[in-house]
Amino acid sequence: MFATLVSDCATRDLVSTETTPHDLRHTFAHRYLDQNPGDLIGLARILGHEILETTKVYLRLTSDDLAQRMEQMSINAYE
Repeated sequence: MFATLVSDCATRDLVSTETTPHDLRHTFAHRYLDQNPGDLIGLARILGHEILETTKVYLRLTSDDLAQRMEQMSINAYE
């Protein structure tokens, strides 16, 4: 069923043909935290994690995330 859904979405350029359930789970988790910053407990419950440490993996920042934060940071000492 999942392969059919991915194939269907890939033909419409919504996802890559290599998309996996794991990819979608990670995408969901990151978007959930973007919209609900710091709500690890809620995310853990949604994902079915019994140990909060398992959910903390979604708090890791990518190089792109860090670069974006650096670009937005004011470095003027006189502001």
